Amino acid sequence: MRGAWWVLMIASVGCGAAAAPDAGPNVPAGSCGQPGDTGNELGVGRFCSPGGRECTTAPQARLCVADLSPGDGQWFCTKLCSSDMDCGTDAVCIGDSRGRACLPARCAPPPMDAGPADAGALDGGADDASPPDVGPG
Repeated sequence: MRGAWWVLMIASVGCGAAAAPDAGPNVPAGSCGQPGDTGNELGVGRFCSPGGRECTTAPQARLCVADLSPGDGQWFCTKLCSSDMDCGTDAVCIGDSRGRACLPARCAPPPMDAGPADAGALDGGADDASPPDVGPG
């Protein structure tokens, strides 16, 4: 399916939260969306289930990840985006040049490690990862 790559990316981040005890046996434990999740003002993050049509009444997030890629275990409404501003409150836009989609910020992958911390004043304030300067010995 063309464009389904972003669904796989969203599914790979997940939230890692276990389903609530009353969530029912069919909700994947790692699903970012859980029963009762209402999503934000655009509907991003609203709970949806495969074939349940819960996203059809969302203000903008009318795509259910569970319908687009049922085996990936992510059950929430999403929408295509260009930037975080397209996603509404507490949601982010992730993807690459092939396309992007919104997901709840709590489910976003952690930022990439920027490398070693800057040594700051110890190396004369240079903004790099070089070893700190050692004063006269």
